[in-house]
Amino acid sequence: AASAQYGAVELMLYRCVFIVLAVALYARAAGLVLRTRLWGAHFARSAAGVSSLLLFLYCLAHAPLSTAVTLNYTSPLFLALITGLILRERVSPLALAAILVGFSGVVVLLQPGGADTPLLAGLSGLAGGAVSALAYLGIRRLAAAGEPATLADALAASRGRERAAGRGPDRLVVGEPGEWRVRAGRGGA
Repeated sequence: AASAQYGAVELMLYRCVFIVLAVALYARAAGLVLRTRLWGAHFARSAAGVSSLLLFLYCLAHAPLSTAVTLNYTSPLFLALITGLILRERVSPLALAAILVGFSGVVVLLQPGGADTPLLAGLSGLAGGAVSALAYLGIRRLAAAGEPATLADALAASRGRERAAGRGPDRLVVGEPGEWRVRAGRGGA
């Protein structure tokens, strides 16, 4: 496994270098200027993303793969809780039931007191999901503030449906600011 050979921070460095290069090449090809006046918001979103990834990598190194990935996918549950409890957005009874069922599944997965997953690994996986939800909330706030193209938009625009539609690099569409919800639901494609 890569985690046995390389540290989490080193793995993140390689991942981020590749992403920065890909976004820079895309921005250049598309004629985009990557500037912002919201450095603090971008920093907070990035810090949440990096923290979430570090927590996931720790969980991945100390828990079964299926458990680590499942716990990483709890971010939509945490995002729904955050928007309902902290932001006071309306959460329908059906959505609340889905959240409860989702967290019940997490309890079944972790089997407190009898699972193969060490407590710290399980907690880091859950914390990674929660912090990832904060990163998604940061993207939402950046879109609401009128940021024209986020890193996720730039990457998503370079693949998926644009290529399927037969558009070349000179005709890629970045997308609408609120489209992140759709992309997040489809895994960024």
